[in-house]
Amino acid sequence: MLLSLAQFEREVIGECVRNKIAASKRKGIWVGGPVPLGYRSVGKKLEVVPDEAGLVRKIFADYLRLESIGELAAALDREGVRPRPRKLASGKIVAAARFMVGPLAHMLKNRFYVGEIAYRGDIHKGEHEPILDRDLFDAVQVRLAEGAVKRKLTRSRFLVHARRSSLRRSRQSDEPEPR
Repeated sequence: MLLSLAQFEREVIGECVRNKIAASKRKGIWVGGPVPLGYRSVGKKLEVVPDEAGLVRKIFADYLRLESIGELAAALDREGVRPRPRKLASGKIVAAARFMVGPLAHMLKNRFYVGEIAYRGDIHKGEHEPILDRDLFDAVQVRLAEGAVKRKLTRSRFLVHARRSSLRRSRQSDEPEPR
């Protein structure tokens, strides 16, 4: 009996926390987590870090010029541009050796940089100051979408080729061996 009451209490608390987070996001409030590049947390609010904001703008503009996240990562590495070190909850500081493709892709899609907060498919106006103008962000989204279409076509061609090869091999194994 006590176990089921404890479980019910945990579920109620979890639901209250989720509702509070959802309400905060709908109001455009940053509710914690890793602070995006270009911002710093001051008293539970985010403010723009001018030097990092310039780097964010450079990353978005360079992506439009290079048209590839992999090329962007390589260019940043050649220029000696590194991600800022992160402080973990344990107090330990972790520094990445270079910008990687995955985090760059996440950054390029992050609406936070135009002053918006995305939550469960809905977009809300954020309390924080935007770093990017809408035109640059939208141009990057168009380019990312074009690249995604190419990648899907390439992948589907690969799958068709792999299936054909697999069928050929299975047919060959079904044929009787010559005597």
